[in-house]
Amino acid sequence: MIENLQQHYRRLYELHGASEKAVQWSDKNSQYARFGVLREISVNPGSVLDIGCGLGDLLASLREAGWQLPYLGIDIVPEFIDLASDR
Repeated sequence: MIENLQQHYRRLYELHGASEKAVQWSDKNSQYARFGVLREISVNPGSVLDIGCGLGDLLASLREAGWQLPYLGIDIVPEFIDLASDR
């Protein structure tokens, strides 16, 4: 099952490159709207654990909003982690 998911996301990455479509978002606006909701419902978090972080876009959104606290992103696609780390 994990291998199927990995293959699915690798195929999306091959088709769309390092974009929101590689992680199944239709556009950047809808992805960032979700991130905004997550920031609003967070009650003074000390850190973030982003399970299924994809290409690390949540961290980019948090940094743009001034986030300076610890963040850990994990994903089942090792290439995504490598790409996110490079960003």
